[in-house]
Amino acid sequence: GAAPAGGFSTNGSVSAGSSASVGNIPAGSSCTVTEGAKPPVTNYTWGVEQITNPGGPMAAGGTLAAAIANSLTRDQVSVTINKTVTGAPATGAPGNYGFSLVCDTGTYTGAVGIAANGVSGSATVQVPKGATCSALNETGKATPPANYSWAAESTTPPAGAIATGAVGSIVNPLKTNAKVTLQKTGPRVVLTGEQFNYTLTLTNTGELPTGPILSVQDLLPEGMEFVSAQGDICTGAASDKQTLLTCAVPGPLTEAGGATPSATFTVTVKAPTTAGALTNYAATHPSGSGNPPSPPGAACDAATTSCANWSTDVNTPAALAVEKSAPVINAAAGLNQYTASYQLTVRNTGGSDGSYTLSDTPGFAGSATLTSINAQPAGGGVLGGSAFPRSNPANGAEQQIGASSLPIAAGVTHTYTVTIDYTMVGGTALACNGSAGNGAFNTASIVGTTAASASACGDLTGQATA
Repeated sequence: GAAPAGGFSTNGSVSAGSSASVGNIPAGSSCTVTEGAKPPVTNYTWGVEQITNPGGPMAAGGTLAAAIANSLTRDQVSVTINKTVTGAPATGAPGNYGFSLVCDTGTYTGAVGIAANGVSGSATVQVPKGATCSALNETGKATPPANYSWAAESTTPPAGAIATGAVGSIVNPLKTNAKVTLQKTGPRVVLTGEQFNYTLTLTNTGELPTGPILSVQDLLPEGMEFVSAQGDICTGAASDKQTLLTCAVPGPLTEAGGATPSATFTVTVKAPTTAGALTNYAATHPSGSGNPPSPPGAACDAATTSCANWSTDVNTPAALAVEKSAPVINAAAGLNQYTASYQLTVRNTGGSDGSYTLSDTPGFAGSATLTSINAQPAGGGVLGGSAFPRSNPANGAEQQIGASSLPIAAGVTHTYTVTIDYTMVGGTALACNGSAGNGAFNTASIVGTTAASASACGDLTGQATA
């Protein structure tokens, strides 16, 4: 029939990608199509539908065609990528840090910027809602600060299906480069021509290991002779009357707190034959790789090089000598009793401290009977052996005068006054002829040195027997 006055409407439904028909449309009708509610699609948003209305009016027994086009758009979520740098200096780690987020819907890239003096930052990247991301990769880093290096980063992609508030993170550790210090030790005093050792110690105070070989240069003072190095790691070459050693120390040294952050070796040398104050210089590269930027010496540049030195005084050996004065003979209070007094002197004329044990051996003529011996120290001397005075000392027996192994500094003199009381038998004067058994002869000697003994004598004075 004919279209009713005032129009009419009818409803229907159609599945996506298919078609549907509506019947009983009166002839002569002009039709428009509208779309009602659409079913929700998870993680997608419907776009505005595009409708093509039928032309027409409807002819009797005819058909009209209409079309509806619907678009779905995947919902997007802002995923935050946080960047943190650990171990940075006070100046931070500014710069750009690229990343890529790998998801089942594609790979999404971006960059995090860190401002001056900063150590953290963040950036967002748009990712389809509901996507699952398997990896967060770093694609670029800023240049590390001076004396630092990047360690391996750790990354954490967003967990689960991407939704509002999704976050991934990248942590970049900064480690201080290997920083090698050098220490050198040895004796403070040696003798001319003496062989001795220097000890050199390398220590890594950085957070990264050194290279496999560390180079140490050691400049020996003029006149010092290179003997050997522990492990035969050093070779020597003359340098302006000095010897420059180059030592290849096996590494690597581990980071501070690691298994082997230090290495120690010894260099054996022979002191010059002349006395004097000497300084030995050594240097190494603070990175633990290559020769030192500044050579060893008084001008070694500590700003670029790990420098070390050790000062040693080379002294001549101790030179001890003993001297003995001729005895002074005086009559004592008793009949035929006399006293012989003399002085013993020990001198150290060498350049080093020494020690000695002083003894005195009376060798009086047989007509003298020794009744006592006494000693008094002077000028730094110290008595030793049994206490003084000693009664009835045996003629020809050694008497210890000074303390055992008594120290005596270079340039110092010790003196002792020795007094022997004796009685003459026979009442005659016996002249000294310079040998034991004649006159008031005695010999002083010191142990602990190669110095010769000293002897002296005087005439024994007799007195008639009552």
